[in-house]
Amino acid sequence: LIAQKVVEGLEAEGRKEGNILVVNAGDGVPTAKTIWDTFAEEIAKTPYKIVAEGTDATFTPTKTAAVAQPLFAKYSSQGGIQAAVSATDEQVNALIQAAEQVGEKVGVENEGLIASGVECYAVGVKNILSGKEYSTLTQGPTKASRTLIPYAEKVLRGEEVPSSVLIPYGPVDKSNAKQAEAEGECP
Repeated sequence: LIAQKVVEGLEAEGRKEGNILVVNAGDGVPTAKTIWDTFAEEIAKTPYKIVAEGTDATFTPTKTAAVAQPLFAKYSSQGGIQAAVSATDEQVNALIQAAEQVGEKVGVENEGLIASGVECYAVGVKNILSGKEYSTLTQGPTKASRTLIPYAEKVLRGEEVPSSVLIPYGPVDKSNAKQAEAEGECP
């Protein structure tokens, strides 16, 4: 889903090709590896390409910025980076700041960097509403808690529960950011 939103953002700018920076949470996080492998597979089906991957940012905004800033500078003379993605919205915020620090435009309205995340947080909603972040996903602790707490209560009452539960998630973008904010989807 995140690859679809990145492509959507690039297409909204009228881009027929583009370079994508991925700064993930680290190769030691199995779910993160699955997310980024799937992202790479989906992007490979498009005219866009992943030009740089910064790994082991360990969900840390400071580390994310430290990985990203030299990559933005490096690629500025090679066509630039048109999209950047990371795990949490705190990391995406660091990507946005790193891009701005090297003089890159940010957001569709500015025909700038398309920044997207995977885990929705309040800073992401703020950035989406201001036009700096294109999208994120409701794959955060609020959605997981709201989905799983009723099952935990059933377990405590001795009731049977399924062996696995899918946590529904979806995109947050300009069309629904205010709703996500009002409903507390992004802590």
